[in-house]
Amino acid sequence: MSKLGELLQGGDWAVAHGDAGGLAHVARTLVSETKGKVARDLRELCELCADSYPDAAARWAAFRSGGASIS
Repeated sequence: MSKLGELLQGGDWAVAHGDAGGLAHVARTLVSETKGKVARDLRELCELCADSYPDAAARWAAFRSGGASIS
């Protein structure tokens, strides 16, 4: 599995287990692998993990189903 695949799987695991810190870690790591709007959206996701985990989990799910953007 590629590094990107492992990160995405880690984000899925974090959401499935209610792990806000784990999801934030994955999002922060993905920022370095992305550019532009996706990177900005991932930074926002990191903030949401601290402020409103249910919203962060919903954004992650939307990101994974759409594949291109997280908001």
